[in-house]
Amino acid sequence: MSRIKVAAGVLVVCVGLAGLWFWSRSRPRTIADDAVVLLEALLEGDAKTLWDGSVEKKRGDSGLTGEEFEFLYRELIRPRLERWKPYGSIVKPEYVNPDGSQGAMIGIRSANGLERALSISVRDDGTGRGRTRVVSLLNRVWVLEYEASGGNLRPNGYRLAAEYFGLKKDMPYLVGVGMAGKTPVGEREKVMPLKEWYETAKKEAEFFASRLLQTSQPRPARPPAGGESPKPSGERSEAERGW
Repeated sequence: MSRIKVAAGVLVVCVGLAGLWFWSRSRPRTIADDAVVLLEALLEGDAKTLWDGSVEKKRGDSGLTGEEFEFLYRELIRPRLERWKPYGSIVKPEYVNPDGSQGAMIGIRSANGLERALSISVRDDGTGRGRTRVVSLLNRVWVLEYEASGGNLRPNGYRLAAEYFGLKKDMPYLVGVGMAGKTPVGEREKVMPLKEWYETAKKEAEFFASRLLQTSQPRPARPPAGGESPKPSGERSEAERGW
């Protein structure tokens, strides 16, 4: 009798697995599935799959080839990701963002215990396939490097500093492989040239630094009874000295 129960239990499990397999195969594929594939490639070091699913490859005006992107991935992206370890499973939200994009994400943890989400966002390229921008991967690892090194990303404007520092550090590599610039989100928009991208990032970071300085400065002390104002200190903050 017990053998019959065991056999019946095995049969139920097999039927359940078969049903799950059939459901996964028959359900409509979405661009979020492409986001999962690209995120897995990012974690596994599969630069070829990332390039094949990139907006830059489809547009053809990034100045990059597949081999050149693999070089950038190996030199700039992968080493920064290795400072963080993934944990848990990949999450694929089924909702579609207002701009039509969908994504996938996974938790990552740094050596000093910081926990963040690593995500990839994709858009429909017009054929039903989801593609991501290579430049967005650079931005992500710049932020992660900045944060892992002790940079504070709150308020959100610190991301401007992370982009500027990362771009400044990596510019020789980007110029060396002939990267044209920053790939835009819109299909009809032009690529922002590297020099313009750098100058824009620098200007935005400096503007944020000045705003941060204004909001962080203490109120001036009241003059002493004799009417003489306190002498200002000769020491300048990091924001005043520039980025």
